[in-house]
Amino acid sequence: MMPATDNCGITELTLDKTAFTCSDLGTSTVMLTVKDAAGNTNACLATITVLDLLPPTINYPASVTTNTTGQCSQNVYYTASAEDNCLVAPWIANR
Repeated sequence: MMPATDNCGITELTLDKTAFTCSDLGTSTVMLTVKDAAGNTNACLATITVLDLLPPTINYPASVTTNTTGQCSQNVYYTASAEDNCLVAPWIANR
């Protein structure tokens, strides 16, 4: 990437958007504007790629113990949940 340069000196560098969230995942275009000491400006478009690099988390019981004495099977009940920083709502399962 080439830095902004000017014979009169750069006084201002701006972006039209500087904060990105999960709703911006993928590519977006931003406007870069530069202003020099004489008041001249120039602008260009740049492509920004927003990535979700945080994996989801799962919460579950460490271990489940049951007694099947005298039975061929046993129902086991537990709760597990999953969350993700870019997921709209948390997921909860009861079994």
